[in-house]
Amino acid sequence: MAWPAAAALLAAFSTPGRAAFQDTAFSARSMAMGGSFTAVYGDPISVFFNPAGLAAVKRFSMRLDGVREIPSSASPEDNLNGIASVRLPAKLGVAAFSGLAGQEGARGSEQMEALSWGGEPVRHVPGGQLYLGASARLLGLNETGGTPGDERWGLDAGAIYRFRRRFSFGASLLNADQPSWGSSGLYDRAPRTARAGFAVELPDFVLAADYAHTNAAASAPSRDQESLGVERWWNNEKGHSLFVVRGGLAAADDQALWSWGLGVKKFGIELSYAMSLPVESDAGPGQALSLRVRFGESPSGAETIEAPPQEGVVLREG
Repeated sequence: MAWPAAAALLAAFSTPGRAAFQDTAFSARSMAMGGSFTAVYGDPISVFFNPAGLAAVKRFSMRLDGVREIPSSASPEDNLNGIASVRLPAKLGVAAFSGLAGQEGARGSEQMEALSWGGEPVRHVPGGQLYLGASARLLGLNETGGTPGDERWGLDAGAIYRFRRRFSFGASLLNADQPSWGSSGLYDRAPRTARAGFAVELPDFVLAADYAHTNAAASAPSRDQESLGVERWWNNEKGHSLFVVRGGLAAADDQALWSWGLGVKKFGIELSYAMSLPVESDAGPGQALSLRVRFGESPSGAETIEAPPQEGVVLREG
């Protein structure tokens, strides 16, 4: 009941939007980094970009994100999403449950519930580790703006290859089955999106670049987007991350956006804010606010990423 209610709350702020379920920012972090998230590792928000990125989530984690996007000069979109993720026993990987309520203005409302999985690394991969992930999503769309009742299944799959502890390549296919709606006067589809990305991740710095191609929908043409994002953490004297600044640029066929963001982290709680602005438009800003709580962390809230095991060297006499 919570997601339809959230969709109704968002309805008051909306104007006509673009293709259903074609969002490019789902959190303050991903918005601030221009949507460059296909190869970023260890953030539950990966369920919307590449479910393989869940693999590094070490503890039970919950997050809530509110986003107002600006896909065109007169068409803001609003969505509210929440994610709960937990590591499974017996090295079965990480599971996450997520939900989203979005408002598309004259196009109506969106609703999504998803179950996602990010697996343990695949062994015997030369030079690094390969992580796989998948999501099953139940997508609801309603052109009248009420509770979405016409639901379809969407399937996502992705992979991340990590090497030398800090470099990652990622690829994903979202809405692989391209679910569509064609009844009761509602004609649309969740467009299939192919993503590829590269990321460099250090303890206090992240650089990520992405390319995404989205197929045409009933009311929107196909879309290509390139994006670049950076993130810089400042640590205390013990090396624990406390404060972050982010920036990004996303260039699509119809427009370009630049973005920035700030965040603080303490006691396992991270609060982040982001803003995006069109490069060649006088439209108002898109904004996002995110709250993430990680349970069982050290007081500093420090995040640790497990390094790939190093190949051993065998010495033989003679």
